[in-house]
Amino acid sequence: DLVPHLFRGSPRAIAAAARVISGAPSAAVPVLFKPLAACLASPDSRASTAAAAAFCDLSAPPADAAPFLPLAPDLYNLLTTSRSNWELIKVLKLFARLAPLESRLAARIVDPVCQLLTRSAAMSLTFECVRTVLTALPAHDAAVRLAIGKAKEFLAADDDPNLRYLGLLALGMLGPGYATTVNDCRDVIVRSLGDADSNIRREALHLMMEMVDENNVMDIASMLVSHAAKSDPEFANDILGAVLAACGRNVYELVVDFDWYASLLADMARSLHCAQGDEIGRQLVDVGLRVQDARSELVRSARTLLIGPSLLGNHFLCPVLSAAAWISGEYVDFMKDPVELVEALLQPKASLLPMSVRAVYIHAVFKVLTFCLSVYVEKLGDSSKEVAVVFGGLAIDQTVRGESKVALGSAVEQDIRASTVQKDPFSHESILYVINLIETTVGPLVECNEVEVQERARNLIGFVHLVRHIQELKE
Repeated sequence: DLVPHLFRGSPRAIAAAARVISGAPSAAVPVLFKPLAACLASPDSRASTAAAAAFCDLSAPPADAAPFLPLAPDLYNLLTTSRSNWELIKVLKLFARLAPLESRLAARIVDPVCQLLTRSAAMSLTFECVRTVLTALPAHDAAVRLAIGKAKEFLAADDDPNLRYLGLLALGMLGPGYATTVNDCRDVIVRSLGDADSNIRREALHLMMEMVDENNVMDIASMLVSHAAKSDPEFANDILGAVLAACGRNVYELVVDFDWYASLLADMARSLHCAQGDEIGRQLVDVGLRVQDARSELVRSARTLLIGPSLLGNHFLCPVLSAAAWISGEYVDFMKDPVELVEALLQPKASLLPMSVRAVYIHAVFKVLTFCLSVYVEKLGDSSKEVAVVFGGLAIDQTVRGESKVALGSAVEQDIRASTVQKDPFSHESILYVINLIETTVGPLVECNEVEVQERARNLIGFVHLVRHIQELKE
């Protein structure tokens, strides 16, 4: 039986009673709650401290703190008389949960808490006072200003990372009404992003994201992405993930310039150590589907991702490259040089990509080729001349069958690419060049064991063969 031991103030009995109440509240509370509460008024500081700790644990979220309101008188007595920092910390935690439930209680404790905040030399107790004021006494402006002053003192402790961390935590407790105060500390928060302590870096990042609104999102997000490039891999991805979450929240409610955001997504993908490919790729496609005016910039950004081989070896970025290929094919009419795009999609290092991504690449090439042919035929019609376009002739057949003296990639063909294709991607020579490149690189994939790649490759090669048999294209 625990009750006699509770009346004697045994710390072990108090701890045991708390465990029993926690495990079986309906049966234990009627028997043990009052004897346990009586321990708060015990003249033995060990008993009162143990009881304060027990009630602190029992009232912790997700528990309902309301049943503990009757303890307020005894807790107030401890708040004003105790000399034990450990006990006071437990009492403050309890009041932080009880004060929001009763406004008169908040008014009652504000002066003792401020006195502790002013005179205590123990940083742990001082911080608990700050936490209590900021979370439970926000209506008392003088107390809040005092707590903010202590938080700024913590931030200024260059030689003590623990205090700097506590200062950042305190800033994070300030409500929206004190946003200006947090913004005033922005320089300190930004410097903290590069702190050696990982906890300080994460809390600084949390505060930066709390500051973001539609007026400063471009400034903060761009700064953070630049900072990610200088950070260690884990924190770099914390930064990128936070930026993606903030900008993508509620269907991009903070983003006012989608051209900027399309460019930022590409910058994030190129960031060193980036492992956020799934979300970057999803948002690239999502923005393209939702925001018509951003498609031109999306295509430009997709080109920068596809044209270089440096990203092809990073498996985290496969979803980004897949999205970039889809965007380039779907909105190819915004592409300035579709032939360059085909070269990027069919570059040799594309073989490093997973088959699912290669299938998207091949289908994007299909879209680009049909677009180029469409523009080419339209140009013929606009010329008001009768023009015969021979695709099944010697120029193509010999190159593809390997019988031509001008092999793909030879000096002569490169001269054609340089002199004609770059000048006009919709010229006869450009179409020949693209078809030759497709048959050389995609042709072998018609025998691929991956069904999706094989199907896309057969569709593309079949279309090229169909074009070969058209002897004349007219409007």
